[in-house]
Amino acid sequence: MGKLAGKTAVVTGGGTRGIGRATAARLVAEGAHVFITGRRKTELDEAVEVIGSGVTAVPGDITDPADLDRLYDAVRDRGQGLDDGRAACMEKV
Repeated sequence: MGKLAGKTAVVTGGGTRGIGRATAARLVAEGAHVFITGRRKTELDEAVEVIGSGVTAVPGDITDPADLDRLYDAVRDRGQGLDDGRAACMEKV
């Protein structure tokens, strides 16, 4: 089991091919379930395919309150809440 097993995270821009996707992949590799969000559905779908089953894509624009509500609803509907990452950030993952 990874250091983040049972934890839930949100990564904005997680569908990109850069640091967002790499961050999401690392969190999943450590056992977290990760919600990624971004405006480009095709990139989000590709990220899910690459990262695997530990990630959920929620298309949207974080500057749009309705899209933020959909992201919040997706996290809430999973029933695990969202974890505070401060403790995990203090130690090397």
